[in-house]
Amino acid sequence: MKIGLFVEGRSDKGSIPHLIKGLVPNAGVEPRTATSGDMLSPEKMEGYLIPLTRQHPDVQKVLIVRDCECTDPSVLRPLSARVQSHLSQQFPSLIVRFVLAVHALEAWLMADRTATGQVLGPNVARQLPANPELECRPRQLLEQLSDKFNHVRDNERIAGVANVSAIAACSPSFAQLQTALKDP
Repeated sequence: MKIGLFVEGRSDKGSIPHLIKGLVPNAGVEPRTATSGDMLSPEKMEGYLIPLTRQHPDVQKVLIVRDCECTDPSVLRPLSARVQSHLSQQFPSLIVRFVLAVHALEAWLMADRTATGQVLGPNVARQLPANPELECRPRQLLEQLSDKFNHVRDNERIAGVANVSAIAACSPSFAQLQTALKDP
């Protein structure tokens, strides 16, 4: 299966495909970036999908993964549902799914303490929160912990060694990504 992936930034673009490959090993992933504001606009996202589908007509599913960044997911769900519905109508041959990362990709990565510790060291792993999705700004927390113990935050390396089952067990929003990938 070929998946078109829209994420917010370079770090997500490099990391989330690793997580998808952990969930669906034979998936091809075509990652693209979109701004967080554009992700909530059906018309703007339509503008992103047109060139994707022209360049990659073999894409069967499109995932839009947006960080909540301190916004309650219940506020964003109706907006993301509107985008998903619009794109599904405009591109009936595609399966379109919108996933909200609570509160950011880094919360997913921190949910696997072993992988985070493997890349950033055991001191960082020991200081990770029990429930990273409760952290409003997980990116900043991971950056602070990395700096404190003289490591460079490397989301892509963490994602590359992450155990997706461990993440799904601790992160309900990651479990939604897992479900979105399993949907027909």
